Amino acid sequence: SFSIFTASVALASGGFFDVNTTSYFVHFWTVGLAMAGGALFHLALIFPKESRWSRRWPFLNWAGYLITVIISLFALPTLFNYQNPYAYIPAWQIAYLFVGLTSLAFVVLTTIRRYSSPSPVIRQQAIVIMWSGIIAFTPIMIWFFVTAIRSETAFLPQLLLPLGVFPIGVAYAILRYRMINTDYIFSR
Repeated sequence: SFSIFTASVALASGGFFDVNTTSYFVHFWTVGLAMAGGALFHLALIFPKESRWSRRWPFLNWAGYLITVIISLFALPTLFNYQNPYAYIPAWQIAYLFVGLTSLAFVVLTTIRRYSSPSPVIRQQAIVIMWSGIIAFTPIMIWFFVTAIRSETAFLPQLLLPLGVFPIGVAYAILRYRMINTDYIFSR
């Protein structure tokens, strides 16, 4: 889910220029944006430790991806609708709201894990992930919520810069406690 999330954010970030210029890859951008929300929801349920909800109801892990498919199927036909050229705006507002809500859910669920986990390792990982998520997602999350309400809100590319903090924080949380045995991997 982390790989899907980072690839989706890269697709959405890289496609931002195309959305505002040639619009050749708007379909990929739209799906990538929605997929970032779905993958972040999945990541919130399983990282740094699988939640009780995820263990009890395993289908919850796929709920974010199902919503992604629904949003994408709703949004894609509206993109180049020449009879109604502004039909894409409500579809994108729904995608913005979805990504904003999943970002908020990620921060809230990580904060809950920070304070409720009996394991000190999980608590330390959760605090690193929580703060990197807050730093990375707060500016763009605010923009998503504002744009879901007021579609004429201008996007500032500087909002994408804090997103780089999140993968660094996750990598630090994983490598600090050697969840991945890098010595074994590199020796092979």
